[in-house]
Amino acid sequence: MLILRINVPQTFIHNATPDTIFGNYQCRELTVSAHPVYGQPLLLDFWSVSSRMLNDFIDEQGYAYVFFGPNDYVQQQVIDQQTVATRPPVMTWGNYTGYLLGDPSGSLIIRYRDPADDWIGNPANAVCYLDKASNQPVTKEELGDYLPELYGDTLANFKAGYIGNVVNNKDWPR
Repeated sequence: MLILRINVPQTFIHNATPDTIFGNYQCRELTVSAHPVYGQPLLLDFWSVSSRMLNDFIDEQGYAYVFFGPNDYVQQQVIDQQTVATRPPVMTWGNYTGYLLGDPSGSLIIRYRDPADDWIGNPANAVCYLDKASNQPVTKEELGDYLPELYGDTLANFKAGYIGNVVNNKDWPR
């Protein structure tokens, strides 16, 4: 199980019929996706959530949460919640509510579409390294409060109330 915490930028696309003028938005669109290993069969009919969807469960501090779980566990949640097959189920886990995506066995991708040049959360503010050997994690100094945070643990520990340092009925770890 994984839990992603992300400060959702103000985005251009809020509904199916967005404004036609770009305006003062931090980012045109944000998506979070769980991609399976290339070539493996797709077990779920969904793999992504958009900023429009994330706004459904944003907390008072502007953060949204996305859960990632084993595909069979996620599929059982689809059945239990009777969600439309192409829409991820909603996970309420103590103080945290967000969409539940499948296992990102291939990659977990956060896509920022057309971020504003002057927005602190713009991924262009992160250092780009020449190769994997010299690669370093993105820092809070680079992206401020917009630095995504990810914790992982076993399904058993998730059911016991924690994913890494995140405890379901306590504040987010500092």
